[in-house]
Amino acid sequence: MSDLTDLPPRTAIEKFRLIREESVSWAAIGLSACADTELLSKREDILHSRELEIFESDTYGRWRCGYLRGRLCAKLALRALHDHCDFRQVMIDRGVFGQPIVLSRTLTNIQVSLSHSGHWAAAVAFHEGHPMAIDIEVHAENKQDVILANMTVAEIDAIAATHLSADMRPTVLWTIKESLSKVLRTGLMSPFDIYAIDRITEEDGMIVSTFRNFAQYKCVSFSIGDLALSLTLPKRTRVDLDFNSWEAISR
Repeated sequence: MSDLTDLPPRTAIEKFRLIREESVSWAAIGLSACADTELLSKREDILHSRELEIFESDTYGRWRCGYLRGRLCAKLALRALHDHCDFRQVMIDRGVFGQPIVLSRTLTNIQVSLSHSGHWAAAVAFHEGHPMAIDIEVHAENKQDVILANMTVAEIDAIAATHLSADMRPTVLWTIKESLSKVLRTGLMSPFDIYAIDRITEEDGMIVSTFRNFAQYKCVSFSIGDLALSLTLPKRTRVDLDFNSWEAISR
């Protein structure tokens, strides 16, 4: 893992601009569906010594490779923003609500948001002054009815008017609301109608959602194969995110 070009298979990194009227800053997303065997062979290159202890202790049981894959994505995203980022000197810890926290002697005021689903993991790295959160979900047919039961008729109708396939619409809706809950640091522990979607439109191939109760935020969403990805960020921020390059790793 000596440089950004040394990526494991089925792994991608995208650095992108956050464009506001008064400023331009940067964020980065790491996305991976790297096979477990490949990940395991690189665990000592990816993990901080404390993370390695946690990993080897089997605290996460069958989720061990998800833990490892998430740390890989987070640290790739961090290093896209800071070339000097040494994976083994950065620990992704957990806050009291389970939120990821970046601990590093060299990285300051930088945070990450993490998500896992199936054999996928994703992370976004950003300056803490510009809050963001990411969520991914692999389409699962047996979850569709439960998801739709938690959505309003207006939300279902709005997503149906987009280019998304019927199979992916409920999954994308779920990630929109979960990414909002993450940026609010509530998780999906509050009444679901708090996260109500006000409007859904399409811009440059992205699904763009705004929220009834949180007008300061919006969410941009993509469907990549059977994976839904949503990124919640401040409403007045534009992103120049090229998600088309991720299609290759979804196959």
